[in-house]
Amino acid sequence: MTHPRKAYRDAVRTALSAHADLSGVAACRAWALPKNDEELPAFTVVTRDERAEMDTGDNASRNVELAVVLKCAGGDEIEDTLDGYSEAIEAVVIDVLDSWPTELPFYQVTRVLTQVEGGSKKRIGTLEIHFAITRYADEGAQS
Repeated sequence: MTHPRKAYRDAVRTALSAHADLSGVAACRAWALPKNDEELPAFTVVTRDERAEMDTGDNASRNVELAVVLKCAGGDEIEDTLDGYSEAIEAVVIDVLDSWPTELPFYQVTRVLTQVEGGSKKRIGTLEIHFAITRYADEGAQS
């Protein structure tokens, strides 16, 4: 059985890779974004955190933080480029979670972070979009 965090990462990575607005953006495994700006744009999908809280009876809520991290190169328009990627990524991830095979009682975008580095001609922009995903499981169970 696939661990739920892996299932989230795989489903989101696959959907983002297939989306027209992200064609030409390389999909990387977790934390393996290119260091060389000639290999950009690129994204990765990670699950940074999972918290378990007892609910009722033998059930626990499992709260996962999923993040999509994208890096791209650009000039003066880099923030606009990041905003365009952000809009597409948010829509794709919400579509994936909306159509999840088992009910997910709660999910939402929790924060969007951007960072721009570099000089006047060439800049590297980083976009991080964080999602909170909650599912219910028997106490001690991963899935």
